[in-house]
Amino acid sequence: MNRQLKKIMKERYGKFVLVGMILIGLYYFFTIQSGISNWYATRNYQQSDMFRQEYEAYPDSYTEFWEDDQPVYYKSIEDYIKGTSYLFNKANQPDSLTTRGDKAIDKATTYTNVFMSEGTGIFLVAFFLLGFLLFFVDLKTHFNTFLFSLGTTRNAIFKEKFKTVALPLFTVLILCKLAFITSLYLFIPHEFINAHLSTLLLSMINGLLCVFFYFSCGVFIGILTGNLIFGPVIAGAFLISTTLLSSVMMNVLFLIENRLNRNLNSTYEDYGFQIDIGKVNVHPGLCITIFIISALLLFISWRVFNQLSLEKSSQNILLDSYRLPITLLIIVYSCTIVWATRFMYALMDYPEQHADVPYFISRSLVSGGIISLITVGTIYFVPLKNRVRKLLEKRRQFKEFKVEE
Repeated sequence: MNRQLKKIMKERYGKFVLVGMILIGLYYFFTIQSGISNWYATRNYQQSDMFRQEYEAYPDSYTEFWEDDQPVYYKSIEDYIKGTSYLFNKANQPDSLTTRGDKAIDKATTYTNVFMSEGTGIFLVAFFLLGFLLFFVDLKTHFNTFLFSLGTTRNAIFKEKFKTVALPLFTVLILCKLAFITSLYLFIPHEFINAHLSTLLLSMINGLLCVFFYFSCGVFIGILTGNLIFGPVIAGAFLISTTLLSSVMMNVLFLIENRLNRNLNSTYEDYGFQIDIGKVNVHPGLCITIFIISALLLFISWRVFNQLSLEKSSQNILLDSYRLPITLLIIVYSCTIVWATRFMYALMDYPEQHADVPYFISRSLVSGGIISLITVGTIYFVPLKNRVRKLLEKRRQFKEFKVEE
């Protein structure tokens, strides 16, 4: 039976998985090739006579760093070429690049790779859609009905989907990320790689965990939702909302610093939003938290999949027991996004502007009420409609029975 299931899975997903693996490989191949070419093209231009003439004509245009709001210029063109050849630069002041060759991470600094960008963000979206469509499409096309009729356990079906689809794609993604790091050491002179290998590997793990989190969210939404409109709308709304998570975290951080008069010395990277391989200050605790949440979402998804009733495949939330928790989760999540991005500034306390707590409370209550009404109405509309219909049907039957008597 397991062999039959594997064969069916490969026939349904095999070509898609193969195309996905090829696309991931090609994406990284061209990213690596383009990045290495950019580094050498910049290096060759800086060593040309044209650039030397430009540098000698306008030496004040080339700033090494800023000190006390004053620019500090490079001592020579050789220092400029060496300084700007480092792979990771840090922006401390507006319109300036500090290109020191140290490998240590300054926690108050954002580092960027000006030559090659990995662009992991595209894989967050891709793997989220993969997880969502892997289960939602199979439900709506009645492929699940076919699989359940084979006599195979739902647990085996759930695991086989991961083995056939997710595992190969994640494996290729991991190998490509390792190839990305390896290419830096193979093609860029070591003296210009101003980041430890351990730092690059930790940033790779951080990026993979973020991809895994998005995939788990996609699976969670794809398994729990059944309505042809509600499911994609929730999936799209979640993807859009994640673009605001960084603002939410930073606003919460600023509020804590403002109210407690504490400088937490945290930067954008501290919350895992820098997902590309690079010189990033990765917190192990955050990585563990992301992994635990992702694993928990997959565990809940597995439990839901084993309890699915195909008779209710068109409901917004497929399991009645999860309807209330999902409703509360959507309300809390949505309210947090709205309050943190729209109204939290009212809680800030500055000498020229004091906190306006009543404003925050009033706006929060109004927006929270609207969000709650929309969420409850959307999720409970169909169940309530069906319940009312059943009550009316029973009442009609009861009246007919009394008439016959």
